[in-house]
Amino acid sequence: MRSPYRTLLIITLLFAPLITIISGCGSSKTTTNQTADTTAHAPKSVDPFASLDNKNEIDSAVVEERLEAARQEWLRALAAEQRKDKNEVVRRFEGSIDILNRLIYFPNVNQNKDFQELTKSVIEDYEKYVSKIDVLPPSASIFALRQKFNEEMAKMDIRNVPKPEVIKTQVPMTMNVPVEKTIAYFTEGNGRPFFTKWLGRSKRYIPKMKEIFREEGTPEELVYLSMIESGLNPIVTSKAQAVGLWQFIEGTGSLYGLKSNWWFDNRRDPWKATRAAAKHLKDLYRAMGDWHLALACYDCSMTRIRRCMAETGDSTFWGIRDCLPVETQNYIPLYIAAATIAMDPAHYGFTNIQYENPQSYDTVYVREAVDLNAIGHAAGVSGLEIKDLNPELLQSSTPPVEICGANGYCVKIPTGTVQKFYERYAKLTPEEKRPWMIHTVERGESLRSIAHEYGLTPEQLADYNNMSTSERVKRGKRLRVPMSVMAPHAIASNDASSTSTAPAPVPAAKNNTKTTHRVKRGETLNSIAANFGVRVSDLRNWNNISYRHKLKRGQLLAIYKPGKNTNQPIANSSQPTASEEKPAASGKPQFHKVRPGETMTSIAANYGTSVSQLAEWNNMEPSSLQAGQKLKVFAANKTSAKGDTDASPRKKTYRVRSGDTLSSIADRFSISMAKIKKANHLRKNKLTAGRLLVIP
Repeated sequence: MRSPYRTLLIITLLFAPLITIISGCGSSKTTTNQTADTTAHAPKSVDPFASLDNKNEIDSAVVEERLEAARQEWLRALAAEQRKDKNEVVRRFEGSIDILNRLIYFPNVNQNKDFQELTKSVIEDYEKYVSKIDVLPPSASIFALRQKFNEEMAKMDIRNVPKPEVIKTQVPMTMNVPVEKTIAYFTEGNGRPFFTKWLGRSKRYIPKMKEIFREEGTPEELVYLSMIESGLNPIVTSKAQAVGLWQFIEGTGSLYGLKSNWWFDNRRDPWKATRAAAKHLKDLYRAMGDWHLALACYDCSMTRIRRCMAETGDSTFWGIRDCLPVETQNYIPLYIAAATIAMDPAHYGFTNIQYENPQSYDTVYVREAVDLNAIGHAAGVSGLEIKDLNPELLQSSTPPVEICGANGYCVKIPTGTVQKFYERYAKLTPEEKRPWMIHTVERGESLRSIAHEYGLTPEQLADYNNMSTSERVKRGKRLRVPMSVMAPHAIASNDASSTSTAPAPVPAAKNNTKTTHRVKRGETLNSIAANFGVRVSDLRNWNNISYRHKLKRGQLLAIYKPGKNTNQPIANSSQPTASEEKPAASGKPQFHKVRPGETMTSIAANYGTSVSQLAEWNNMEPSSLQAGQKLKVFAANKTSAKGDTDASPRKKTYRVRSGDTLSSIADRFSISMAKIKKANHLRKNKLTAGRLLVIP
């Protein structure tokens, strides 16, 4: 909604609804019983902070600002890498990913090609960095740790792993070499500081999680799965945009009643997500009839698990393990190791753990959008403590009643504070309850331009900041804006303080040679990057092109590629020469299903073609590539120097890489495992890195 609605703001604030104090809206067992106060059920008024973008659109400038902030953090990570400042590298990469993760709540952002491409590039570079360092800093994410574990598991020494005490469980705690290597990683390897941190968090969450699992009839030892899913961090987000303690993607979460919008994400609510996980795990067990297979389905997909069962003729996890992706191969060993250690930490050398206190709380219903600092004041604690008790809240405010229903939003507050909360809340003024956000004035901005950005009149903005409309706003001045006036449009301005505003240094392109390209009419960064076989985000970085600036015809771009410097384009952006001419599509196409982590460059290399040719065959921009997408690939005709065409197809081969499985290679080339085994005279599914396979 826009400014006509805002003119009613001051009037409607005078009639803002009261709150309803009701016990039991998800409260813990230690919650104080409180009789419902019927006087709190005042007639519902229009909430002046209820404005959301009902058109399901978003101002592109806001997304561009956030993308640029993420790119700047990425550049700082690359600069820190050149300085060999490991802690700073990890901090900046995680910062960049965090900014991108917060963008997922904006409408339709997943369809934004710049968002997709930047996210993929940042994660690719972070994963490369994780692979080449010996020890991860403790600040690294659970996902970086699991990547490092997959690389290091095989070399772990199991001679010092103590034999586990016998603990009766419903889920089999199989003890074998993969599990023992995982225990060794957590007790003696690089995983120890991370597991120590998880144990410290365990007392905060595990007791109530076990209670919920018992209520749902799910084996309570499965609560330890959340350790390897999220490191017991309720706000963590993966590169697949899975969220929370139990790493639900949006689709699966919604099947179990976990709602998410710009205001809140139930996947971040520890108790709602835990109940959903208990139900989901039980459903998977009903479908598979085996807990290890159910866990594998939780990590991978039921379709993939069933296919591996059919191809191997085995119905146990350990029998199909070699057929699965590396991450899933190690998933059950990770779970068994984590549960085994967590159930008896002292036996594995974990003593003197600094445990966090179990979480307990009371609950109240709030029927208007209220600043969390005001709620904290009413409860006698800080706004940060309220945020900590309510990690599902994405903004610094409760949602408006129009979003969460007639009862309002159920807010957790410290145990024993309900009565004082009610008394203090009644004394709060509308100005104290108003959820403000801050806009820092930039060069060239005026009161009128800022007001327009947030859908306000200059008079309203001036009134909120106790100034006159004729007063000049200076660069750097901080202005108050009601947060939900522009939701979700201006979150970028509130978020900007999380990163430095100074431009990051552009890292030098080491061991690469430079070429230049002058922009022609109709060219875009996407088309130029495709022609030169580079990432769009790298092209931005090399030329320091922000997301707020457009290419200009005649602009000279620097491009870096490995190899000898000829100062010529790797792939000419105009007409190719005879030696560079790309083969036309001929014959029957093959289809390649894109795997997570693959790029247009890697796929083109596997098929002996170019990125631009692959993009042309599929009528797409290279930056729009997505996992699961099917690409058309044509066999290229081989032309001799005399111009004769060799019609016989060249034998296709593939060299096995670390982490490849027979199943993943079969997926890559869209053929069955049986055909690969037959063409290469393989008796078993196990492969060794470096082996050259013939692809029939």
